[in-house]
Amino acid sequence: MKTPLKNAPTFRARPHALIGFLAAMAAAVHAQSHTVRVTTLADSGPGSLREAVGKGGRRVEFAVGGEIRLAKMLVVVAHDLVVDGTGAPAPGVTVSGRPFAIDGARNVTLRNLRFRMSSDDNLRVIGACRNILIENCSSTHGGDGAIDITEDYKTHARPDGVTIRNCVIAATEKAMLVVGADNLTLERNLFTNNSRRNPQLHDAKGFNVVNNHIRNFAVYGLRVRAGSTGNVVGNLIPLSPLLPKRPDRAFIVDASGKAPRVHTAGNRGPDKLSPDKQGNSSRAIGRMPSDILSVEGLAQAVESACGARPLDRIDAALVRDNPAIEYRPSNTKDK
Repeated sequence: MKTPLKNAPTFRARPHALIGFLAAMAAAVHAQSHTVRVTTLADSGPGSLREAVGKGGRRVEFAVGGEIRLAKMLVVVAHDLVVDGTGAPAPGVTVSGRPFAIDGARNVTLRNLRFRMSSDDNLRVIGACRNILIENCSSTHGGDGAIDITEDYKTHARPDGVTIRNCVIAATEKAMLVVGADNLTLERNLFTNNSRRNPQLHDAKGFNVVNNHIRNFAVYGLRVRAGSTGNVVGNLIPLSPLLPKRPDRAFIVDASGKAPRVHTAGNRGPDKLSPDKQGNSSRAIGRMPSDILSVEGLAQAVESACGARPLDRIDAALVRDNPAIEYRPSNTKDK
């Protein structure tokens, strides 16, 4: 249902988001006095990233730059962590080889890091996580997903309050799967050169997908299904040159099974097909961010700020909009 952005409700920060923001800020301040520096690119041992994130209440910085190739999955369970690659020496920090997972942790920030070429998902947020911020990161060429956000499939504990902002999510067959998550915000990210799941939202409650640029997809762009509820506002989803005859695949609200409830406004889609027509709620669901941009100039705004900065060669090529860069095939079957 089409609703002009100017007539949408006043966008104010959600109370739970404000609480989460304040908690995350408090954690960051606390971590400032407990700075730990990564001094080796080794998978484990003294000075390694694995050792640095093993305890909470820390700010993790990097005295080395380069590739940290994980021999086994790295799982963060500690609370109150800031892992910041901003000050790392050239060429910045790339984590590869195996998944980097945040499992049931609270108040964790990842900033200015690259995740690439994992044997499975590059990055996972699992279970009872609270207040997770992934900002100015790049996740490309995942073996399964680039970033997956899911409930714990055994206990059914759900992530709550995950924000992914200013990231490059690219060159992966199944870019982002969201299953059983609450209060997710995806804001000003570049989804490019993926096959599908840009993202796929399955039983996601209270989501805000705002001001993302979704392009160069091969199967579909954004899909919402399985009783998900939330807002899709101010996104740019142009016709994909990899799917030139199917503008209807840009944004799918799948009403089979338990139908989603989605508010749409201010989106721009391919040709004359407006993504806003896919919405079925005339009013915003919950609260939305206060600083939503118009789609006019959105591509430049997103691409000038997304990813781990400075961009490396691969990220720069993806941001420049080269649809010939192929996605990495998944090692698992789609569901």
